[in-house]
Amino acid sequence: MIKKYGAVHGHDDDDDETDSRSQLKSHNHLYFYRDVTKGAAAEFVKSMRDMAVDIRQRSIAIGVEALPPIHLHIHSDGGEVLSGFAMMDAIIASPVPVHTHIEGSAASAATFMSVVGTHRTIGPHSFVLI
Repeated sequence: MIKKYGAVHGHDDDDDETDSRSQLKSHNHLYFYRDVTKGAAAEFVKSMRDMAVDIRQRSIAIGVEALPPIHLHIHSDGGEVLSGFAMMDAIIASPVPVHTHIEGSAASAATFMSVVGTHRTIGPHSFVLI
């Protein structure tokens, strides 16, 4: 079960401690509901790498050759361009396929993340802003 954290849809301040509540992992789902900042990028890249390692280890342990994808759920107003590039590169470099799902919005630097997934979806009431 996924716990919902308060105020994940609002504009985040520069306080990364408060901001980190909006990044949540569950099995092979990663929820990125925050602004794109250096701190967010660092946490995201680490989460992606840890999740990919975990998926590969579990797949090897049960003898599955086709790796299940990481599902990246995005709702972000964007933020720092260079941090967005770092996050985009982490998705591209992932040894595990990454499916991106826009839930609400992917704007500015968050758009980079959304377009590099191996499979991309967007909700009927969501939007991408470039």
